Amino acid sequence: MNDGPIDVADTEEDAAAVPAGRGWLRLDLVVTVVAVLATAAAVIVPASRWALVGVSVFAFVAGSALLAGGVAVGSSRSRFERVTLGGLLLAAPPHLDGRLRRPLRLLATIQTVVGVAAAVARPFTTVVFAVLVPMFGLGVMAWLGGRHGRFDPIDDAR
Repeated sequence: MNDGPIDVADTEEDAAAVPAGRGWLRLDLVVTVVAVLATAAAVIVPASRWALVGVSVFAFVAGSALLAGGVAVGSSRSRFERVTLGGLLLAAPPHLDGRLRRPLRLLATIQTVVGVAAAVARPFTTVVFAVLVPMFGLGVMAWLGGRHGRFDPIDDAR
């Protein structure tokens, strides 16, 4: 195990995880940008609020499916590896490569801040649906954590 921060791919498996995760990272970025634009439009132009509802519900449903899939994959790995909830759901270091972990966390933070700020700016309207969007960011982290996370092996001698 590496004692220092893990920012580079230490093994071939890690090297393969970063390109595989880049596609999910790009998708998360696209969903974040679309959600931010739809939220801004919904706050400014009331007629565009239903577009935000559609984007938010899509992000929530897709994120929920990704989260469930990531937990399923992680639980199947737990027979052989010490899978932790932090490593699986939140990409806690050192379980996911830093080149994926940092941007994924940043995007989830942006989704959360924008959603809560919009809900505070326009309470009791359909704009509050924006708080559903961060589920997508959490789902992507869980999916990548389940598929590509690094966990210690379980020792057979207990």
